[in-house]
Amino acid sequence: FVDERSDLFSVGVMVVEAITGRRPFTGATHHELLTNILQKSYQLPSNVSASAPLAAAVQKALAKDPSSRLSSAKEMRTTLISALAACPPFAEQDTVILESDTHIL
Repeated sequence: FVDERSDLFSVGVMVVEAITGRRPFTGATHHELLTNILQKSYQLPSNVSASAPLAAAVQKALAKDPSSRLSSAKEMRTTLISALAACPPFAEQDTVILESDTHIL
């Protein structure tokens, strides 16, 4: 069943890309990528100095079970803004090397 929570999952993917410069799920083939998206959980890398609230928000956004995800865009906005405010500045972290297929416009 697809509903608005799939969009919230997508926003979670974009948050991970913005913070880490990498996609949360990878695969050598489309089948492998889809399998990883559907079955593997995601944890922020240890080199990302994220706060516990941000790590929890990402986990909730990328939850496999839609009923475990944030329930609305409003809840996601509130959760992410407060979680990001609790983080140390990302600019002070090591430079992130973006994947070749990640483009910043």
